[in-house]
Amino acid sequence: MAKRDLRAALNKSQANIASTLGAPDRFASAAKTLESQPTGFHDAAAPIENVLVSSSPKSPDEPYEVEVPPSEVQVNPYNARRIYRQDRVLARAQSIAALGQQTACLATVRNGQYVLADGEYRLRACKHLKKPTIRLRVLPGLTDAELYKHSYDANEEREAQSPLDDAFAWKQLLDDGIYPSEAALEPVVNKSAPTINKTIQLLKLPGSITELIKQSSDPSKFSLSALYELVLYMNAAGPQGEKDALALAERLGREEIGRKEITEARQKISEPKQRKTKETPRQYKIPMKDGEGTGSAGFIKEFNSGKVAFEITILDAKEREKLMDELRERFKAQ
Repeated sequence: MAKRDLRAALNKSQANIASTLGAPDRFASAAKTLESQPTGFHDAAAPIENVLVSSSPKSPDEPYEVEVPPSEVQVNPYNARRIYRQDRVLARAQSIAALGQQTACLATVRNGQYVLADGEYRLRACKHLKKPTIRLRVLPGLTDAELYKHSYDANEEREAQSPLDDAFAWKQLLDDGIYPSEAALEPVVNKSAPTINKTIQLLKLPGSITELIKQSSDPSKFSLSALYELVLYMNAAGPQGEKDALALAERLGREEIGRKEITEARQKISEPKQRKTKETPRQYKIPMKDGEGTGSAGFIKEFNSGKVAFEITILDAKEREKLMDELRERFKAQ
């Protein structure tokens, strides 16, 4: 075959391929697929074959990237963060709107669906913006423990979760048997078992206080030590102390008080001052001297505490001076 004929045949073949797989038709097909998917935060995720693949794995265990509608991503069931601030969601949305999604969210695959490991602020921001897709970096086969660990480590590098976040997450990890004990959780979160136990105790706080913390613009104002003191306060005060405990929590959030003031408030109700019992003394009357009249010249009082008091009226100056000398000498008074 002549070179000219071969080139003509090749050009015709390429034109047919371009017509079949052309970019406009491909993206139109993808857009149609996205429109058919359900929306909403809690919607079930679609099978993974309905995604736009950015990079394909060379093996089943190799990480890869995909683009998928945000509504089709399930949230991390063992997320280290449980309290999300709306102002942060809006700020992240503003950044993505201006610059695009700079970093892929981390995810894994569970039962043919994508499950987030890290990046819920980005996911919420993309949903707020009604973005058609969100970029995921997929690590196949992540365990429940790894889902938590990836989330926890990422937060520690950016903005650590609050003590209340930790309380919710750690209790779930222990209740679900992801970690068998607080001691097993120690190396994962780099906290001692007593600290983990104290943190989980925060879940004993009444709902009014936990809701206050969730709604706060800055949950980090509620330190572990201060919140644990509130737990001890509630233990001492009982259910009737919830109103006062909430008032303390509100002042804590406004940074008007700290742990010390809550400790002092707790001590006032757990260790009330004993009222002093009024002591009845033994009293002895001092009679008037002859010639000075009738009645009593004074009295002497003796108390069980050891206190002695007396009061006397001596009209004669010399007698009065004599008594004073005797008293000064007796008690070495200066």
